[in-house]
Amino acid sequence: MKRDKLFAQASAALNALGINEELCVCPLCCTAYGKDALEARILTLEHVPPKSVNGREIVLTCRNCNNYAGSKYDHYLKLREDFESARRAILPGAGDGAGRFVLEAAGIKVNAHLVSEGNKKLFTMSPRHNHWKVMSAFQEHISKFGPGDQFNVTFSQRYSNRKARIADMKSAFLAVTAKFGFSFALNDELKSVRAQLLDVERNHFEPVTVACREMPRNKILLDERQGLVFIRFDRHVHVLPWVNHGSDNFEGHRARQFRSTASGKLFELPKSFEAGLDHSGMLKDYLRFTPPIDQ
Repeated sequence: MKRDKLFAQASAALNALGINEELCVCPLCCTAYGKDALEARILTLEHVPPKSVNGREIVLTCRNCNNYAGSKYDHYLKLREDFESARRAILPGAGDGAGRFVLEAAGIKVNAHLVSEGNKKLFTMSPRHNHWKVMSAFQEHISKFGPGDQFNVTFSQRYSNRKARIADMKSAFLAVTAKFGFSFALNDELKSVRAQLLDVERNHFEPVTVACREMPRNKILLDERQGLVFIRFDRHVHVLPWVNHGSDNFEGHRARQFRSTASGKLFELPKSFEAGLDHSGMLKDYLRFTPPIDQ
């Protein structure tokens, strides 16, 4: 099974760091679990990015962390896709799109679906989402429209750009974790990132997204010289601190708005828990970490 394979890979990575027990550490809360956590379904498969946007299962996280992210912010990535499609649908010349909206005229509100293709825009109303009397009243009202008459259009779903960005950061963090291992994930320089992923209501670490069209999609760029790691899934390029550069390094780049040119080694996104840095032994002396055992 996939979970067994990922557990074995995580345990091997910890062994390479000198932790000679059969364990897997949740990279979000840093709690270590034995193999019995697999049977108890305490360790769960994590899609990176989330399953709703076609993510791949490459790392294990604990059930509590997975559930927290799923309920608090992961779903905002799909909502962002829906929002951007709806924006294209409603704005002139923005391209094809579709979305759900609330139409209002003369105090009458109906739920409608808009599809925009080329220069054509088609609103449809379904009895599944509206009372038939309200639909009839709305249709009767707009049938009398003349030049200059208008109705209001409102996007019908609640969307938080901040929570979508936190979900982006979680995907980026877990992708780099799967690529390089616990030497990255459990490092003190990522402490504020982990805190933000486990406490979305407070500000611990502001996610960073930069414009970088030159960076290929589905890649990780490691700039060790500047102490930065860049992750690109689709359109967005996310930036995280790299290890061994001090806690002030990243904030210094943030203050300069990440204007320096990034350069380094380009990696494919991981397809499993590769933990390349753990197995290289480069940080074995630097990372002194004894994970707490979950009882």
